[in-house]
Amino acid sequence: MSEELLYFVWKFGLTNPNLQTVNGENISVISSGTQNHLSGPDFTNAKIRIGDKQWYGNVEIHVKSSDWIKHGHSSDRSYDSIILHVVYENDVDLDEHIFRKVPTVELKQNIDTSFLENYERFSKQKGWITCESQINQIDEFHISSWLERLRVERLERKTDAIQHLLESNQGDWETSFIIWICTAYGFKFNTTPFELLAKKLSPKMLVNSKNLEALLLGLSGLLPTFSNDFYVNELISEFEYYRAKWKSEPMESSIWKTGGVRPPNQPVVRIVQLAGLLSKCTGGFWSTIVGLESIDELKEYVQVKPNEYWSTHYNFGASTKVHEPGISDASFGLIVINCIVPFLFTYGKSQNKEALVQRAFSLQDYVDPESNRIINNWKELGLKPANAGQSQALLELFNEYCLRKKCLICSIGNKLLRND
Repeated sequence: MSEELLYFVWKFGLTNPNLQTVNGENISVISSGTQNHLSGPDFTNAKIRIGDKQWYGNVEIHVKSSDWIKHGHSSDRSYDSIILHVVYENDVDLDEHIFRKVPTVELKQNIDTSFLENYERFSKQKGWITCESQINQIDEFHISSWLERLRVERLERKTDAIQHLLESNQGDWETSFIIWICTAYGFKFNTTPFELLAKKLSPKMLVNSKNLEALLLGLSGLLPTFSNDFYVNELISEFEYYRAKWKSEPMESSIWKTGGVRPPNQPVVRIVQLAGLLSKCTGGFWSTIVGLESIDELKEYVQVKPNEYWSTHYNFGASTKVHEPGISDASFGLIVINCIVPFLFTYGKSQNKEALVQRAFSLQDYVDPESNRIINNWKELGLKPANAGQSQALLELFNEYCLRKKCLICSIGNKLLRND
């Protein structure tokens, strides 16, 4: 038995309707209250009739009544408003530990047995996700509504990371966005090295350096000290100038992941693509992004064409067959999803500009859904995302609920457990 399960039972009234306190007083739950996910009592604003009196206040829930003592509630005045103590097992008398007598109800023999049996079966199921064999019982509208909520949750979680970044940069949106977009160019292979590279840059450096390819490749530590290629030697010469001008030293090259990384994702390729984008930082980089309203405008801005050297190279040295050196449509989509959309959402929220918040959502609608193992598994279960907004929601569902076994607070698991 867990407190989370008891919260679920209390919230949805899955108990014997003829409840009594441990002292034999009849209890009628008019309203179970609102679950509190912060510190303090578990449910607030409950309405309960105990005996012949009606009470309004808060409810605290524990597996055992002795947990009241273990959790230090006796000295916490925020628990003075408790009108009912709900426990699975009443193992101690708390009268001497509470400043006033609080009625206690024990649920050990009062939980709906059919629900407990259903929960037992549900929790023992094996599969990619717990409800794998049952999810097709949930109607499309219910799933769609839940995914829309998860889409917002995912953006709100990313907002926390952006706010933290802003705080570390004294609220500077421009600097913070440069770090954020640089990190995004690391994709899943080199996010940390790209973040470290970004922290070596500043808006001033970007505006006052004509050859950002040389600057970024040099600072990354991946630029060789000598090359037989004329173009690479030009980069080396340019970087030596910037190295002295900005008094900035290269990173350790060993921090970059290159082994097992496909050619289009090699760090040198991504740095070159990033340099092309940052070269447009001639004014307010972030304010320019904010002014681009459509997905086509963003694509035109992000899609830059690097020097022709990179049409036959994925790295320094040996040449390859001719290929497109710019960022692919799939990579562009990931930049929009993981970088531009959450930053736009956060900015819109902080500036009380609802139009920007809505634009963040609409941009997701115009980007194709991601293609990865998790999304492919959802497709096999019949949940096929139509756009990036829906695929983001499905990633949130799996990572934050299915993987963590949070079926009790998942709208899908909740509905299956209650047999609605």
